[in-house]
Amino acid sequence: MIRPSKIFKSINIVAVVVAASLVVFSQGQLNQVLDRMDLHNRNLTSLQATVTMTKYNAQIDEKDPVYRGRVWYTPGKARNRANIRIEWTSPVNETLVVANGQYKLFRPKLRQGYEGNVDKARSTSAAAGPLAFLSMTRDQLSRNYTVRLIGAERVDPGKISTTKIELTPKIREQYKRAELWIDSSGMPVQATIVANNNDTTTLLIVGETKNRSIDSKIFNFKFPSGTRIIKD
Repeated sequence: MIRPSKIFKSINIVAVVVAASLVVFSQGQLNQVLDRMDLHNRNLTSLQATVTMTKYNAQIDEKDPVYRGRVWYTPGKARNRANIRIEWTSPVNETLVVANGQYKLFRPKLRQGYEGNVDKARSTSAAAGPLAFLSMTRDQLSRNYTVRLIGAERVDPGKISTTKIELTPKIREQYKRAELWIDSSGMPVQATIVANNNDTTTLLIVGETKNRSIDSKIFNFKFPSGTRIIKD
């Protein structure tokens, strides 16, 4: 007769083996996702797409109105210094331009402009944060973040099959984690930035056109005469 202690010991051994197998399998899946992202990022020379942004204020448990617009993107001369232009058309008309590590935000209704360094920017340039992951190589992701595989999810809503991963900065940042939804091509089609106070900014990219020529002048934005400029 087999003693209960031996049965439990056998069960524990099997559990450990299964758990170890799952870890290896998950790591293999994560490596495949990061490989696809790396290849996509290296091959991406431009992007034009429709974009939506949703912001959630955790302090008052309230979402802002959904922003909708168009985005133009190129990697820039330095891969970690992408050029981005977003023209928001709803619920307000605004222009956000990021180039050479600097940003400009123009609010025509108020005749106000904001400008400053992207790395030190406050919420005025929140949309640029998620788009920054488009230009990151696998080495940059691994060096700067602890990466965790979450699993398969659908976005937009339920139309696009993606793999979700979580990025936790290895050094203190203005946010505590980022969540990316990666499609089969390796592109992050959705990104959520979770701030240290639990506020979130979610950016969704749909209907994208890749690797078509974009005039670099689109990223050379000048505030109209009479704009009140606030430096960040």
